[in-house]
Amino acid sequence: MMAGAGAGAGAGAGAGAGALVRLALRRDRVRLLAWGMGLLALVWFSVAAVIDVYGGADALAARAALADSPGTVIIAGPLFGAEQLTIGPVVANELTTMLLVIVAVISVLCMVRHTRADEEAGRTELIRAQVTARRAPAVAALAAVTTLDLVVAAAVVTGLAGNGLPFADSFALGLSCLLTGLCFGAVAAVTAQLAPSARGASALALGVVGIAFAVRAIGDMWEPSTGSWLSWLSPFAWAQQIRAYDDLRWWPLTLLLVATAVALMIAGLLSGRRDLGSGLLASRPGADTADRSLLARSGPARRLLRPTATSWAVGIILTAALTGSMARSVMDMIADSPDLAAWMGTSSGDLLASFITYMLGFLVVMCTTFAVQPTLVLRGEERSGRTELLLVSGVPRTRWVTVWMFVVAVETTAVLLAAALALGVTTAVSTGQWHWVGEVLVAGLVNVPGALVAPALAAALLAWAPSWAALAWVPVGWSAFVLLLGPVLDLPLWVRDLSPLELTPRVPEADFTLPPVLALVVVVAVLALLVRPGMARRDLVTA
Repeated sequence: MMAGAGAGAGAGAGAGAGALVRLALRRDRVRLLAWGMGLLALVWFSVAAVIDVYGGADALAARAALADSPGTVIIAGPLFGAEQLTIGPVVANELTTMLLVIVAVISVLCMVRHTRADEEAGRTELIRAQVTARRAPAVAALAAVTTLDLVVAAAVVTGLAGNGLPFADSFALGLSCLLTGLCFGAVAAVTAQLAPSARGASALALGVVGIAFAVRAIGDMWEPSTGSWLSWLSPFAWAQQIRAYDDLRWWPLTLLLVATAVALMIAGLLSGRRDLGSGLLASRPGADTADRSLLARSGPARRLLRPTATSWAVGIILTAALTGSMARSVMDMIADSPDLAAWMGTSSGDLLASFITYMLGFLVVMCTTFAVQPTLVLRGEERSGRTELLLVSGVPRTRWVTVWMFVVAVETTAVLLAAALALGVTTAVSTGQWHWVGEVLVAGLVNVPGALVAPALAAALLAWAPSWAALAWVPVGWSAFVLLLGPVLDLPLWVRDLSPLELTPRVPEADFTLPPVLALVVVVAVLALLVRPGMARRDLVTA
């Protein structure tokens, strides 16, 4: 069925668009509330923490000295106004890149969910069978992405201005998040026309996000203070170059508007050239005979998860390597700023050990995020019908889920240990202290049980209460929140210990203790043992 065929072809230009917009917003109401409240809390407390840490002249001077560090530039971009540094540019430098990446990713996922994912589920075909304009579903998808980005922008502006920062600059930073989200949402609208599946559309669009980040990072490394010409090829640089809280300028945001308009026009032109449910890029034909590895019990799971595992592994390991390369510079900065050491929760005299422990925590959170995502993919496999096709071939459902969990656990452990090794090696190269290689690798091994708690919870929820499986993201978010803001907010110990990361011994900063690790191992084992009876008792897809 062609995208322009059916009842929609003869409908008015806006027929059904309003109803579809209302339906899209109704479907996303919980997501909108969750993202709005979550980002408001993240921005508000993060800004308060940055202001608390860098409130003194010595801390600002130490932060300015770190501005040209390659690792800092790659992660945060140029620090504008470093010559006479004030707290505003530091806040913008610390938060902008993170916020831009978040809004880009969620905008991509939102656009694909309301376009190609709906096509694969059959909803778009049902809508087209009614008196609905051909482009009405696309209008509804764009409205959903725009609303999501507006909620994010409002949370950013509130979090910044609410902490006493100038409103005009805070509004400009929120607007840059809004337009960046729209830009990458429009990119996802293009990839939705090209890719043969929703998963492929997301992968292509997120690949563009990754390339844009890499181009910006490389360009900024050439000119750390202002960014080079290469930086200007990335939408992330356009948002950063408004220079909030330093020398505010609005015109770079017009580049985001132009790019969004061009991408939407391309998506509109391509949408009339493809069949509903298919992409303009043909699927690559498979081999005449299947690879022998697919015959193994874990073969299908490894094959399905390979693209996700590869992309996450590359990103996490590169982050670890960049972090280790900053060890010497950050150690010097911490030594000059006692407030920063307190913010990081330093409890020993070894500042480098504290830094490694703190950054290893972020790597663990990233690995946990990676582990939860492929675990929840099992639900999508059920809904798509692919699991049913596999089970009718004689594979027991309990074995299928058990093997899937095993593959996720092995890949998560391998990525975490590889990241710990990269962190240890680059730290040793940076400082000349080679004992860190073994110590950080051991620390990564100690953190494996804590990293597996959330994916084990996700698997147990999928087995017993699939509609509640998304709750597995709660321990991930809480771990990140406690790691980032726990010391600043002075949370009670029992509240912080609700995070698996906090229960794990803080190696190498602190001594290793066995009981907490054993407790986490027991938790993971119990959750894993709950999966088989849960899957055996319920029907596929239904909860």
